[in-house]
Formats: sequence, C-alpha cells, structure tokens
Amino acid sequence: MAADRWDRIEQIYHRALERPVGERAAWLVAECGADAALLEELTTLLRYDADDLGFLERSALTVAAQALARDGEDTLPGRRLGGYEVFERIGAGGMGEVYRALDVRLQRDVALKVFEHAASTENLARIEAEARAASVLTHPNIVTIYGVGEEGDTAYIAMELVRGQTLRELLAVGPLPVPRVIEIALAIADAMAAAHARGIVHRDLKPENVMVAGDGRVKVLDFGIATRPPGHRTGADSAAPDAIDTLVGTVSYMSPEQARSRPVVPASDQFAFGLICHEMLTGRRLFARATRRETLEAIASADPVPPLPPREAPAPLAAVVARCLAKDPGDRFTDSGRIVAALRAIEGDRARAGALRRPTRRRVLALGVVTALGAVSGAAAWRWWWRDRFPRSLAVLPFDNPAQDEGTQFLCDGITETLIRQLAIVPALTVIARATAFALEGGNEDPRAIGRRLGVDATLTGAVTRRAGRVLISAELVESVSGARLWGVDFDRPVADVLAVHREIADAILRDGVRRTLTERQRAHLARALPEDPEAYDLFLRAVHHLRLASEEDYLAARALLLRAVERAPRFGLALVTLASTYSVMAVDGYEAPAHAWPRADQYVARALDVDPDLADAHAEAAASAFFYRWDWPEAERRWSNALRLRNEVQSELLDAYALQQWASGRPQVALEVARAARQVDPLGPLAAIREADLLAATGRLDEAAGGYERVIRDHPDDALARFGLAEARRRQGRFDEALEARRLAHAAAGDESLDALFEQARGQAGYDAIVWATARLQLERLASREAAGGYVCALDRARAYAQLGDASQAFTHLQAAFDERAAGLVLLKVDPVWEPVRGDARFVEIAGRVGIS
Repeated sequence: MAADRWDRIEQIYHRALERPVGERAAWLVAECGADAALLEELTTLLRYDADDLGFLERSALTVAAQALARDGEDTLPGRRLGGYEVFERIGAGGMGEVYRALDVRLQRDVALKVFEHAASTENLARIEAEARAASVLTHPNIVTIYGVGEEGDTAYIAMELVRGQTLRELLAVGPLPVPRVIEIALAIADAMAAAHARGIVHRDLKPENVMVAGDGRVKVLDFGIATRPPGHRTGADSAAPDAIDTLVGTVSYMSPEQARSRPVVPASDQFAFGLICHEMLTGRRLFARATRRETLEAIASADPVPPLPPREAPAPLAAVVARCLAKDPGDRFTDSGRIVAALRAIEGDRARAGALRRPTRRRVLALGVVTALGAVSGAAAWRWWWRDRFPRSLAVLPFDNPAQDEGTQFLCDGITETLIRQLAIVPALTVIARATAFALEGGNEDPRAIGRRLGVDATLTGAVTRRAGRVLISAELVESVSGARLWGVDFDRPVADVLAVHREIADAILRDGVRRTLTERQRAHLARALPEDPEAYDLFLRAVHHLRLASEEDYLAARALLLRAVERAPRFGLALVTLASTYSVMAVDGYEAPAHAWPRADQYVARALDVDPDLADAHAEAAASAFFYRWDWPEAERRWSNALRLRNEVQSELLDAYALQQWASGRPQVALEVARAARQVDPLGPLAAIREADLLAATGRLDEAAGGYERVIRDHPDDALARFGLAEARRRQGRFDEALEARRLAHAAAGDESLDALFEQARGQAGYDAIVWATARLQLERLASREAAGGYVCALDRARAYAQLGDASQAFTHLQAAFDERAAGLVLLKVDPVWEPVRGDARFVEIAGRVGIS
C-alpha cells in the first residue's frame, strides 16, 4: 500500500472516530466520494475497534493496515507455525488475531494469538512482555499461557483455548441477574487480585476481555498491554516498553488517571472493574459519550458516580462498586484482595439470609408446618442462552410409565428424583425443584411449553418400560425455545443393570447434554452418592416411591426398605440421609415420638456426612433437627446455609421453611418476602402460594390473603389447606357465612363428611364457632382411638384441641407434656391462632421462652 494512501486512511480513520457512532457511515460515504475501495478499507479498518468508543494505538493500526494491504485474504488457516497447526480465526485481541490451533506434539487444542509483520524491536518486545506478564499468573480465572515463538516476521503466543462467550456477548441482551453478577465479579476480582499480588496491572479490563466458558468458568484474557507499575519492574522486564506516558487501553473502561495520561496503578484496574460491574447490573456503559474525547473528559472530570439504586443492586454490592469508581485512586480499595473478601461476604450473606435456606416437609394440622424430606437447595434461576446451546437451567420432568405398570412406577419416580439430586450439584447449572417437577406428573403438556412456563433453558424427559426381564429406558434433553433435541439416548438392558444405566444416563447428561466439567471433589461426591450394589439401589428406588406417597404406612415401608439397603451398602450416602428423613418427617407429622425419632435421624445424618461431607441433603436434615427438635435456631441457619451452598436445585420447600422460621420468630414481613420468592421459583405448586397467603393474613392483609387462597383453589380445587386458609381469613373479616362455606368445602376436600349435618344448620358466628368446637371434639376422639390401638399421640395435638374447646387447664397440662417431649409444632407457638386467648398467661409465656420464642 502506498505511503500517501496509508496516510490518508489514517487521517480519515482518526477523524471518523471523533464523530458519533451513528453518523460515521454517512460521513465516510461523503468523505470517500467515488473511491469505493477507500470506503471499503476504512469500513473494514473501523471494525478492528472492538469497542465503538475505543481506539487503536499506532502499532495496532499499522497491523490492521497491513492486513488490509493483503486484500483481506486470511492465509493462516492450514499453515503450521512452529509446533502448531492453525485452523480457523476465532477472534481478535490486543495487537493480534486469535486462531484455534492444534499443539501437534501434545495433541491439544490451543488458542494461538498471532502477530504478523511483528519483526520490529518494539513490537517483539511488547509481545514478549505480554507473554511474560501472563505466564507468571497461574490462576483458575486467568487464561494459561503455554508458550511463545516466532517464525519469519510472524510472532505468536499459544494459550489455553476457552470455549464460550465473552461478557460483552452476554451483555448484548441486557443486564444480568444479581447472583450471576456476583459470581462473575468475584471471578474477575480474584484474577485481578492475583495479578496485582505479582505486581502486574492489566490496564485493559473490559467485557471483551472476560470469557465465560460453556461450563460456567470465568477467565480474564489478554494481558497484551499489562504492565508492572513503578517499583515492581524486574531485570527481565527492563527492556519492555512501559508505555506509561502513552494512552493505552479502551477508552470507555479507562480510569481517571489513565484518561489524564498519568501512571497506572492496581487501583486503575479496580476502576475498570467497577465499570464492568456497573454495566452488568444496569446494562449501560457508565461514561459512554458521542466521541472518545468526550468520554475521556467524562471519566476524568465528571461528577462522582451516584450510588446504584436498590432495584439494580443490593446495598453492599452497590457500595463495593461505588468505592471502585472513586475518582481518586487513593479512595479505592487499598488491596484488590479486599474486593474479593467483600464479594465473598456478600455472596455468603445472600445465601444465609435473603434467598433460601432450609428444608421442610408437609403441613402439621391446619397450620401447615413443613418439614424436611431432605432435598434442599437454592439459588435463584438466571436465564440466558449460550452460543454453544448448552443449557444453564433445566427441569427434570417425571419419567413416564407408558405401560402404566404399577411395578415400574418406582423406577420412574426413583430415577427422576435421583437425577435431580445429582444434577443439582453441577456448577453453574440451575435445576428446578423436585416438588415442582413432580407436580407435573401425569400431565400431557408439551415439554417445550413446560420449559417456557418454568423459565428454564431445557427440559429433560424420559420413559421407563419393563418387559421379559429387561428394562427399556429413554431420555432426551429438549430446548425450551425451539424444541430442538439437544441430546438423547436409549437403553435396552437386563433389569439387573438399572444401576449401571442410571450412571450412564447421568454421565451422558453431564458430558453431552449440559456439557459441564466437574471437579474431582464433585465427581467423588457423585460416586459416593450411589452404591456399587444393584440390589441396594433397587431397594432405594422403591423406598423413594413410598416416601412420595406420604402416608404413615408408606413412611414405615420406605424405612424398612432403606434399612435393608444400607445393610447391603453401609456407605450408600443417599440411602442413609433418606433413611434419616423417614424419622424426621414422622416426628414432624406427629406419627412418632420425638425422643425416639430425632436421635435416630441424627445418627443416620452423621453416618451420611461421614461418607460425604458435601451431601447437601444431610445438612438439610441436620437443620431440621436443630430447628424442630433442639430449638437451636442459629445452628439451623448454619446447616441450611451449608445445604444451599452445596446445591443448585431451585427448591421452594427450602424457602418455605425459612419463611416458617422467620414467621415463628416474629418477623412476618421478612417471612412474607421469602414466601414470595418461594412462589416465584415454584409457580406451579400450591404450597408456596398458600404460605404467602398465610403470611398476608398474619400481617392483617386479609383481602389479599383471601385472593391468594382463591387463586390456589381455582388451580387446585382439591387442596383442603387453601380452603381452610380462606375460611379463617373470612372469619377474621367477620364474613361468617362465607367462612362456613369455605370450611365446608375444606372438610369435603379432606374427605371428612362427619360434620355435614352440622354444616347444614350452621349460620353466622355462632355456627362457625360450633364447627370449630365440633372439629376439636372429633380430633380428641380420633387421638384417643389411635392411642388405644397402640399408636403414638403427640401431646401438642391434644393441647391444641383443648385450647379450641376453651379448656385452658387441660390445654396447659398437655402443652407442658408437649414441651417435655419436644414436640415439633412448639416452634409455632407465637403464630398458631389457637393460642390467641391465652398468650398473656404466665404459663404460656414461660413455655414459649424455653422454646426460644420471645
């Protein structure tokens, strides 16, 4: 290319950059006139600017111009550079082009950053400086440098190949959810702190230089203009150009000191980090202006950045971002490691408080206490899609039983539940809760529609058929938006091979379906969760099926099966924790004496944690024991937090249990907020919606509560709990006839016809009170009958019945007995409406205080 033509290109190029982005195309057409070749060259050249508001150094501009001089022909694919066979161009970074290549000697794919026409001393020094800067940084969030070399006038750096999307590509669809922002920010901050600890400042942190891999890992790229600030230069670095007085970087992510051409320091990277976080939270570039000069002026001189509003970021996170964006480097963090510590604290606080923790189960009596079956989890779901179409969130739908074979149903239930438990530990994969998944059992809705309704990227469906001693199992992963089949498999094996098939399905889903790579610890966790003994696994699947039927007889049947399973496989982690749940759920549901059930539950939990300290369900069971039996609520919080940390399954029961604890301890408004979060992650099931309505009623918002119950009844006409809740709300409103009708329908939904005659005569408040009184008498009769038959009767059930009858003496006698046996329902003393007439009684206050309720 002639020198005068190049000079003209350079002049027009820089003038174009001074114009607003939206005006450049028309301005270029007018400036180039009839010279179509010039217009094409400039248009292509401007594409080298990865950021519309950025700019290229002279050296980079020269490289681009030389590339144009080759008429746009890419001659590298198919060539061999050193020991690397070059395939295709995959991007650009710093001064070079990036290609996918093969390390011929080690037979591994690499990213090859190629610098053609780099023979000048300055360029080679810069390339070597980049390689040195990055090669000393061994960190999971920094791209690994494998080697550097040159061939003729072409230099190259070989580095780790990261498949996925840049953060810029993720931000193309708008701001990210706060949990994902924290996750990505923490990875960037960790990488930044590691670099700063080695005396290296990146100087060009921006979304284009942050890669989010297909398995969720975050990598910081391109230390091509990294430098060691004054005081950190070693002899090996002394020949490298410092370029401190040269404006280097991307304009819209520069710090004020860079914008003023002052020396960069570690705090300069912190400013860029703050800009990235601000953009992830808001979807906006903070200092974007029409031209780069205006952008630099805004960065250097504009007023301090106003704090992010609560709707965009929680206050602690907003404070971290604001400090990073301080104009004066001295007002930022003294050490980037402190940013990491602050973000980890925010992440932990969100896990402990705002978003989920704890196990639950079913409801106790009319109040509806929920207890822990075991599966806990958490994490709010985020939704976006990857270029490689690997799902970040999915729902495992109940495996179908096409033959409607009763003997096969236990396989369908067990395989579904176990797959959910296994996939829930996969990093960066959100799995919809079991309760939500099983609520869809037996329906005919298209999996794509279900996926869209649940807001997940994909659904996993399957079917199980048994015949002639063989089992046929199919499974497939379907994209929610398009309905495309992302992965599928079919097995035809002997029935005895079900355990092996299950392992193969789980491995195939991870490897080919969701494309996630597990750590060694996570792989060990998966290996410990299932036994080597196929018969133990068969016993476990049968037990899971019984547990889902949720009757006293089924709990006992499940326990017997699980005892046999752990006898055959003593280190079968999931069987141990599920065995523990048969004791905890029976204690909470009033089927078994607490003093008998909880110590045995604790025993099996301890064994499960000995097998696998990372077994989330075991931490959930330990939390249930601390909450319902030992009344150690701080310990329950800690255990629930552990369970949450170890799972990615979106579990509304977990949130519901947390809401229950907040309600029980006198924080109904907090409980209401958590209940609403539970309903958002379980939009199809009635449990979360009923809990939200309960709490609206508890805070006096009776019209809203009644509306909530009515919505549940509309979608689930047979739900007795919603009808009982509506009856109580109408009673408190003084609308007694409506309350009576709601109560009548509640008894009918529960299958209780014993009061039909009384309902026909009941009218007004007196009629409603008569129904309550008659219900309490019937409850005492049933408890007496159960006791006479040798069954366990919870003293708290009797205490509540006598309280409803107005017999305070008997109520307190049995309440004391309930305290002595540590009945689970005592945690609800503060909110159970049957105790309203006696809350001021000294005996009630004393017992509530000993339970830990003030």
